[in-house]
Amino acid sequence: MTRALIRTLAITVIAIVPAYVRAATPVSSEIVADDRDRYTLFYRHPVNRQLLEQMGDPDFAYRLGPKRGPITALSDVTMGTQQTINAASQSRYHGWFTADTYVGVRPVSGLDINMNLMALNPSASDGFRGSASVHPGLSLHLYHDLFAVDGSPVRFDILGPDLGWVTTGNGLLVESTPSEGVLGVARYKQWELRYLFVGRMYWGDDDYENIALSALKGKIQLNFVNWQKNDAPAGTIPIAPSYNYSQIDPNYPGGHAYYATLVTRFPIDEHFRIATEFGYRVEKHAKMGALVRADYIVRDAGWYGIHFGYQFRYYQAGFGPRDRLVTPTWQFNTPQQQDAYVTNPFEYLGISKAYDQWSHTLMGEARVRQYGIEAYGDAELWLRYARSNTAPRFATYTADGFRAPGQNAHFYYQTGIRYYPWEKLPHRASLSVTNKQVHAAWVVTDGVEQRFQPGTYWVLMGEAYL
Repeated sequence: MTRALIRTLAITVIAIVPAYVRAATPVSSEIVADDRDRYTLFYRHPVNRQLLEQMGDPDFAYRLGPKRGPITALSDVTMGTQQTINAASQSRYHGWFTADTYVGVRPVSGLDINMNLMALNPSASDGFRGSASVHPGLSLHLYHDLFAVDGSPVRFDILGPDLGWVTTGNGLLVESTPSEGVLGVARYKQWELRYLFVGRMYWGDDDYENIALSALKGKIQLNFVNWQKNDAPAGTIPIAPSYNYSQIDPNYPGGHAYYATLVTRFPIDEHFRIATEFGYRVEKHAKMGALVRADYIVRDAGWYGIHFGYQFRYYQAGFGPRDRLVTPTWQFNTPQQQDAYVTNPFEYLGISKAYDQWSHTLMGEARVRQYGIEAYGDAELWLRYARSNTAPRFATYTADGFRAPGQNAHFYYQTGIRYYPWEKLPHRASLSVTNKQVHAAWVVTDGVEQRFQPGTYWVLMGEAYL
C-alpha cells in the first residue's frame, strides 16, 4: 500500500511540475497545515516547509539566513548535560548536542525543495565518533492558485514525504507525532480540504489516512480516518511489537478501523479558547471517543508569560484501531520531544481494546524575565483511569507502569533559570530540574514503548538560534 502510494506521488509530481514552473502565481504566506500548538509556552520548532515565509515572520528577525531570494537556511543548535539526582538511571541524552538545520530552495514561485538535517549525538560517554547520526528529512512542496471563484483563488498544495510533527483534529487520535507520507490541501477563502497519508504512525504495520474538511478557518472541521493495520486472528499469539516490516506475518489479514470526528476550535477572546473533538469508530457497534480542552494564555506581555490549560479525554473500550492488545512504539526520540505534553493518544491506544479509559490533565507554564534572567516553570498533572470491559476481567500494564483496570496520578515538572547574554536575542544558557527526560534507545530511531523516562534530573543547556 505504501509503495503504491509513493509511486503514485512520484508520477503525479513528474506530471505537474512543468505546469507549475510555467505558470506559477503568488500564494498566501500562511504556513499550510501548521499543526503546531499555539496554546502553550513551549518553544514552537520550525516546520520543514515555506522556510522563506517563516524567515519573513517578525518573530524570526534574529535569524541570519536570507529573508528573500531563491534560498534560505536556519538552524537551532543545542548542547546539554543531564545528571541524575536520585537513583534513577541516566537517560540516553546525558551529554548531547543537536543541530536542527533547515535549508529551503525556491527555484520558482510555486516550487519549494526543503531539507531538514537533524545532526545529533545523544551521549558524550560514547562520543560523536561512536554514536553521532544525521537524519535527513526531504520535503518537496508544490503550490499554486488553480483558478478563481467569485474573485478569490482556489489554492492547492501537495508536499511530502517529511510532514514534521503531525496532529489531526485536536489530537484525539494523533497528536504531535513525527510522520512521513503525503499531504494535499485545497483552500478557498475560509474553507479547506485536506488529504493526509502517513506510512507509519504508531505501529510497524499500520498506515494512517485522513480526509478533513474545515470551515471558518479551521474553527469547525470534519475528519474521516481510515487506519489500516494487520491484526493477528483470534486464537493466535500476536508477534511482539514490530520495528521493521520483515517481522510482520504476511498471513495476518489486513484490516481497517474507520473513524469520523467532529472538531471545534473557538477563541473566546485573544487569550482564552475552548477546543473539542468527538469521534466515532464506525463498525457494527460504534465506539466513542472525546477530547475537550480549554486554554488561557498570555504570551506577549513583555516581562512575563503564562498559560493554564485543562484537557479531558475519553476512549471507550474498542475505540482504538487495534482489535488486540498491541503496544505502540514511538520511533524518533530527540530532545525536541521535551516541548510536548506527556498526555497524548499514544498513551491510550495500546490497551484500548479491553478498557474504557478517561483522564483529566492540568497544564501550566510560566515565564518571568528581567535584566536578561528568566525564571520559568512547566507543570502537567495527569489523572488517569481505566475500567475493565472484558469477561472474564483481566489486568495489564502499560510501558510506563500504569495498571489497568485502575487509576493513578502523575505530576511532571521542569523548572529553572535561563540567562540571555544578548538583549532581544533568543540565545541562552539554562539550568533546570525536571522529573522526566526523553526516552531513547542506543539509536534514536529505534522504536520505544515509553516516550519519557522518569527520574529526577538536573539539566544544563546552551541554545543558539541561527
